[in-house]
Amino acid sequence: KYAEVVKMAEEGQAVAEELRGAWPGLAAQIYRMLGESFVGCFEHVKGVGLLEQARALAVEAGDRELLGDVCNSLGIFHRRQGEHEKAIEEYEQARAIAVELGNRQSEGNACNNLGLSYRALKQYDKAIELFEQALAINEEFNDKRGQARTGRNLGVCLSRHGQHDRAVACLKHAWAVFQELDDEADLSRAANALGEALWARARAEHPPA
Repeated sequence: KYAEVVKMAEEGQAVAEELRGAWPGLAAQIYRMLGESFVGCFEHVKGVGLLEQARALAVEAGDRELLGDVCNSLGIFHRRQGEHEKAIEEYEQARAIAVELGNRQSEGNACNNLGLSYRALKQYDKAIELFEQALAINEEFNDKRGQARTGRNLGVCLSRHGQHDRAVACLKHAWAVFQELDDEADLSRAANALGEALWARARAEHPPA
């Protein structure tokens, strides 16, 4: 219901305008949510404009955690647009802030997102390193869903890098965890990735004549 979301976001923008002078941090949080809403409704110019305002207000308020969240949101936008260099720049800022604040979960999220952009750029060694860092952080917090999602991303990357046996093992594990969690959407994605990895391994072992 994009029209309804856009209408609500526009009303929320008026509220944020009233708050930004006295409470820049609160206004920044609202701008970030609104920016993500506009982007989700394909109103990209409005969405990115609001996210940039959220960034400026987060800096003004001295809210480093919020600034990292805004950088992550902008990184996701640029990655989905195929602008991976810009995405990496934003994700690196998000990761640096997470390290500064000692927020390991946000650091892991940034590593995973960086891995996705480096994988898209076919820089597989760098992507694998980042996914492995993210996976280690997921394991610190016993985050089974996070481990499975990162493992799926790692498995896809390993398959494209030609590490077929390891890729299949990662994807089988992710598939099993999503079965255990009864997560149909992620289970479907993992099954699709596993099928592609098995096909890639079979072709590597028995190349066509």
